[in-house]
Amino acid sequence: MNAMMQEALQGRTGFSVPQPFVEIATRFSERAGNIEEGLALLANVLSLSICHVVEDRYETMPIEFFPFLATGGDGHCFGYVIHAPELGSKDYPMGSMLPGERDGVIFAGNTTIAALEHMISYMHSGPDGFDNVDARWLAAIGLYPSAAKAQYARWHTGTQYARPLPTLPDGWRHVMTSDGIGVVALGTLDGRYQSRLYDRA
Repeated sequence: MNAMMQEALQGRTGFSVPQPFVEIATRFSERAGNIEEGLALLANVLSLSICHVVEDRYETMPIEFFPFLATGGDGHCFGYVIHAPELGSKDYPMGSMLPGERDGVIFAGNTTIAALEHMISYMHSGPDGFDNVDARWLAAIGLYPSAAKAQYARWHTGTQYARPLPTLPDGWRHVMTSDGIGVVALGTLDGRYQSRLYDRA
């Protein structure tokens, strides 16, 4: 079912969604009985639309940002941040963006699983909380949302927003830019300094 799910997600989002998201979506489809109902169930748990945001992207969206989960308000969306697709990573950090504001892309999670936990927590942080979420089943597939994790969907460190950071092999360097994405390139940083740089979030 993974291959069919990959195809279904690509049709909805306009890009090849990383495998960890495909695997989670497949688990939802197994529970629902088919792909369409599984994606509807996943969207309901996330309280986000799985859609082709890339097709109608705002001019302010960096090209490294691949939004595909929309709140339905003010253009607020979540998606993957893919700094260097040529490196062939299996997973990528995720971020969120409000295109009408000047905050750029904000940290949502270093991995797919972490970001999904943060998004579920954030989108269910209202008065009803997790009343409509089957937390036991989510735990069975490796997702553990909680009220405490809601802050990380748009993580503010107290002085500034945190940014999604890439995991890079030795010899690569990342320099942050005002859009919250930054640029990566083959550099000359030694491994010790590089590790400290990427462990900040």
